[in-house]
Amino acid sequence: MVGYQPLYRRAFETLGRSLNPEDGVAEEALLEVERRLGLRLPRALADYYRLAGNARDYTSVFNWLVPLGELTMESGKLVFLVENQAVVLWGTEATVEPLDDPPSYQATNEDPLVWECVSERCSVFLLVMLHWEAAYAGAMPHANTAVVDRGLVDLLDRDWSFVGEVEGLRAYNKPGLAVCFLRWESEWLIFAGATSASEMNALASELDVTWESPPC
Repeated sequence: MVGYQPLYRRAFETLGRSLNPEDGVAEEALLEVERRLGLRLPRALADYYRLAGNARDYTSVFNWLVPLGELTMESGKLVFLVENQAVVLWGTEATVEPLDDPPSYQATNEDPLVWECVSERCSVFLLVMLHWEAAYAGAMPHANTAVVDRGLVDLLDRDWSFVGEVEGLRAYNKPGLAVCFLRWESEWLIFAGATSASEMNALASELDVTWESPPC
């Protein structure tokens, strides 16, 4: 079985971030964590660590991908992502024989933890969060935001590669570009990331939007 690494690698490359062996975690380190916890990581999550567990410039700019050695089980879920102020936790199912790509869950970081499903597939959740880091958190060299019309989603669905949706946040990409589309309070917004200022300017023209601040 090929696994999920090719899927993740393509996403990073589309966002302009080439991965190298140092960006991934060693297999022995992964096995050691599984021995310590007495379980196996789901393949979708394990492959993400294998490929990009140390690529923190793209996985931990805003929210925090938990370092492999610090993974813990909390109230029945394996916590792998922490919100930037530690108010929210995200986790997934991990057992002796987990599903390859189980759902991802969210909980407010207070006792008792109450987990709610936010994505039916951990791989989709990881990819959407990668694009959130790229566009909203500014992991890509250029990032910006704009107020948009709700109907812009039709153009994105037609012309862009749809990555996935988590809790109303829809992520899209093209080579060198990322767009996250969501409702923010009373407005519809996009957060965009680009590998160059010229691409960011071209994106504004393509989507007919005005950035909150000029690309630099």
